Amino acid sequence: MTEKNIQSIDNVKIHYEVHEGTNPDRTLVFIHGFGGCMRAFDPIIEHFKKANYKIINIDLRAHGKSERPMESFQYDLNYFISDITLILRKENAKNVTLIGHCFGGILALNLAINYPKLLNSMILISVSYKAPDLSRFIYRYFPLKGFIFFMLKFFPHIYLKNYPSYAKYEKSGDFNAKRISSDVMHTSFKSYLYISREIVNFNFAHKLSKIKNNTLLIHGDKDRVFPVGIAFELKKKLKNSKLEIIKKANHLLVLNSNDQIIKIIEKNIQQKFL
Repeated sequence: MTEKNIQSIDNVKIHYEVHEGTNPDRTLVFIHGFGGCMRAFDPIIEHFKKANYKIINIDLRAHGKSERPMESFQYDLNYFISDITLILRKENAKNVTLIGHCFGGILALNLAINYPKLLNSMILISVSYKAPDLSRFIYRYFPLKGFIFFMLKFFPHIYLKNYPSYAKYEKSGDFNAKRISSDVMHTSFKSYLYISREIVNFNFAHKLSKIKNNTLLIHGDKDRVFPVGIAFELKKKLKNSKLEIIKKANHLLVLNSNDQIIKIIEKNIQQKFL
């Protein structure tokens, strides 16, 4: 993999890696989840490199080796989308399959809604089309949020600059305190809260009918972040979609269920759904 950087429209450095491969028929673009980084997909990427597909693996802004923006507005979802489209165009990515976990899948949905010609298909792992109602309710009526976000303006970005070791968190639960603490420390407390605000306010329900791309949904039946019922709702709302349920699996499929994910993706590539 070749490491690269690109300057965003708001002058934030975005880090990513590219494996050129020799197979021009497909580009796999990996978009990690909230608080994670590109290293979360390493076991899956190593498998698909053997097929010589072109692979692009991205550190989202405020994650991994990408820069942490200073201003609140720079965490709007549209900036994340702009970063990804810049990379796809710079790398002349063709026949793109977006593979997104959690927040990465939310961004993939946004891309399919607003830039459908940039991609052929999607693989959405542990993804929802809207924030859980309870989280939206708590955020809306949380009394100190205005004060907290005002004070964040004056917070420095303090974070761990190394990549986390995901092997330590294999088989961890959806709300494992040590793993979440690691996510916060690697993202920075400031960036983590700004992105959290975007996640609890998103809702694509009224836009999903725009998506015509073939979409493979992969979900764990024990997911407590986005319960499996959401996956069935998303399946109904996306016209050209298939849903694969991994039994006894939680939200962290990219840490705990790599072998199953690889098998499911391989099957759907062979069936030419993707």
